[in-house]
Amino acid sequence: MGVWNFLIMMASFTGGISIVAFAIAGARRFAGGGSERTLRDLREEVELLRGEMERLRTDLEHPSRPAELDDIQNRLDFAERLLAQIKPRNALPGAS
Repeated sequence: MGVWNFLIMMASFTGGISIVAFAIAGARRFAGGGSERTLRDLREEVELLRGEMERLRTDLEHPSRPAELDDIQNRLDFAERLLAQIKPRNALPGAS
């Protein structure tokens, strides 16, 4: 579980850096133009970034397991059940 928490944390960190980069780019664009259209674009971008942050928060709070991990877990459970059914050789009738 530690690996998944690390990967989620790294994805969140990368997303956070992207958001900061978008904010800086937007601020530079706003400072250079100052037009009403630029302000509208910035507002739209802020809304998109808010949605992205909410998605990242949700992913952090409720991490989902990939289908491959579920498949591996099922195979491991099956192998453990098979191994539990094997009797030791000296437990067989007639063995000495």
